[in-house]
Amino acid sequence: MQAAYLRNPQLKTLKPDWPGNKIINGMFANGEALYQPSFLNVIKWKLAENPQKKEKETDDYAPPVQEGREFINTTDDAIIWLGHATFLIR
Repeated sequence: MQAAYLRNPQLKTLKPDWPGNKIINGMFANGEALYQPSFLNVIKWKLAENPQKKEKETDDYAPPVQEGREFINTTDDAIIWLGHATFLIR
């Protein structure tokens, strides 16, 4: 497996020497190897007890929310958090 890096030269980054996203066999890799769990491992993970479940159920933190929808009708550049790992990038 040969790792390569894919970088968009037009994308400004905080680290000027950032090589880009790691790609292995044409697929994004978040480590030194592709993570390809077996079906059995996925079933075990889904059936296992979640040790953080009670903590998550009692968590009452809520991020501050900006009311209004003005951002929808603007052409200004923006990164808007929609929730969890979802962002609107314009």
